[in-house]
Amino acid sequence: GDPPICYLISTTAVFSGDASIELSYANQTFSGLPNTERGLYHYEGVTWVEITDTVLTEKRKIKGRTSEFSPFAVFEKTLPVPETDGYLILSDGDMDLAALSFADGDVHSNGDIQLRKGDPSVYRGNFSAVGEVTIRKRNTIEGDVLALSIDNDGEITGVQTSGTPADAVPLPVLAGFAHGAQDVEVAKHATVDLLPGAYGDVEINRDGTLQLHSGEYFLKSLEGLRRSKLEILLNTEQDPVIINITTDLEFGREMEMTSPAGEAVSSKVIFNCLQNREVKIGRYARLLGSIIAPEAKVSSFKEIEFRGQIWAKAVEIGRGSVLLHHTSTGTLPKRTGSSEPVADAAIPVDYRLA
Repeated sequence: GDPPICYLISTTAVFSGDASIELSYANQTFSGLPNTERGLYHYEGVTWVEITDTVLTEKRKIKGRTSEFSPFAVFEKTLPVPETDGYLILSDGDMDLAALSFADGDVHSNGDIQLRKGDPSVYRGNFSAVGEVTIRKRNTIEGDVLALSIDNDGEITGVQTSGTPADAVPLPVLAGFAHGAQDVEVAKHATVDLLPGAYGDVEINRDGTLQLHSGEYFLKSLEGLRRSKLEILLNTEQDPVIINITTDLEFGREMEMTSPAGEAVSSKVIFNCLQNREVKIGRYARLLGSIIAPEAKVSSFKEIEFRGQIWAKAVEIGRGSVLLHHTSTGTLPKRTGSSEPVADAAIPVDYRLA
């Protein structure tokens, strides 16, 4: 944790067998990255040995059992990581893609995938599903398709494999966390510089700007209203910005994420969502980062621009949107207000299939 704390505990009591120990880590912060969890460890001569019994995440306490005393420490441990890093979109349930303008990255669903009639639409990457992949007219998949069944009225340039379902891919496991009590409101046309920490409801009003820094945030909710901005400011070490949400995440119409680092910042921004209510993305929103919502559906209105990854319980993306993976070449198309993209030259041209 930060700061690192070692607990030196002793007792004069006489006991046999194991004793129960409970420690608080309220004064420590951890990365909060997906697939991490707190663990209680006891130093036994040459190495730290885990003795975790129960993690009380909301109270920021941890329990374990020990037969020896002093010293103890709370560490963040890394859980086995499912093979998700390559996915642009990963859905535990069904996925509905409505005539996207362009998508660049691999896509997987543990349910069904439906590509509605294209505009035309190009999907550059591999598609896989445990259930059915349905591809309507004017859709081109520049990659392979693997699913239990494939209903194809479009075009697939790669290998089609049906009759055998794709293996299910588990979503990342989020470590539990609690939000703070202090609400934050960004007024119209105002800018608020918010330091990492725990807060309640955070709202960015129309044309307001919220600045976030490298570090970890614990929020009850984050809502950006129309034309609001979220500015990402990395420190000199380029440490990530991790936004942990317990209840509600909403991106309003024409909301924009920016950074002095440009679109490359997308791989440094993580939205961890414990919520079960829908994560909504408004029309013309321009977003950067990873949205991880294992218990919630992520849905967007038309014509969003997104660089990053979406991993959620279910996914629905609106017509005319552009989605790029963190590693995609090129840049998102530019818009003037809420007009159409002004250039297709920015669309990446040399994506390599995994």
